[in-house]
Amino acid sequence: MKPRNLKTLSRHLQYTLLILLLAGWGVNAQKVIDVPLSKPGKPGKLKMGITYGSIKVVGYDGKVVQVSSDASPRSRGGSSGGMRRIPNTSMRMTITEENNYVKISTSSHKRAKYIVKVPRKFDIKISTVNSGTLEIENIEGEIEASNVNGSIYGKGISGSVLANTVNGRIVLKFAKVKSNTPMSFRGFNGKIDVTLPKRTKANLKIRSDQGQIYSDFDMEIDDKPVVEESKGNRRRIVVDKWVMAKINGGGPTLTFKNYNGNVYIRRGE
Repeated sequence: MKPRNLKTLSRHLQYTLLILLLAGWGVNAQKVIDVPLSKPGKPGKLKMGITYGSIKVVGYDGKVVQVSSDASPRSRGGSSGGMRRIPNTSMRMTITEENNYVKISTSSHKRAKYIVKVPRKFDIKISTVNSGTLEIENIEGEIEASNVNGSIYGKGISGSVLANTVNGRIVLKFAKVKSNTPMSFRGFNGKIDVTLPKRTKANLKIRSDQGQIYSDFDMEIDDKPVVEESKGNRRRIVVDKWVMAKINGGGPTLTFKNYNGNVYIRRGE
């Protein structure tokens, strides 16, 4: 039998890692896992979803994906009977890579913070559910971030974003925006605060049912009611709760939708 080509192996690289987070992997000493890419130097994609904890994705000038974790075990009380507690922070993590598509999953139900460093030109799709935040820094790609009980933060973003959270904030600062690309920022309980480059051309669709809308952009606002005709001589006039506006002459649609919180659209550099 002929040995498989090493290049083919790298393109179908799969790691299954059983990590015991004891003294060698804790708050003060993180173990870093290097994930080689099939096409170093080329754009790629990261997908990661967890149930508990936080994810931080940082773009850097490197050619591999680096994964590390801080475990934060909680004390549940109970008598020790004079014995010393041994931290129980083990978790199972699976990382797969194929053609620069990196997928990370974990079956752990312990709260942890995962830190993933990727080349800057990466698309990102990340999500968490309980007791954590999502952070994105210095990414030049398409970003999709979803959180249920926590906030979404981003800075140094040069691309496009779809951000959604239920109980938390959305706070993002763009260095550049991807031209001709719609974006969406949706929350329920917590503010939406987005800083855009001052020359951004966009159509804005904004709504906050129980909050206010603020901006330091010069906007062309269209607040005309929507008229819907019905049968016969009767007609129904509906005043749309969406604020429709343009900045810098208009462009792709950026949607801001909130229920219980303010919306801030800030003009950056």
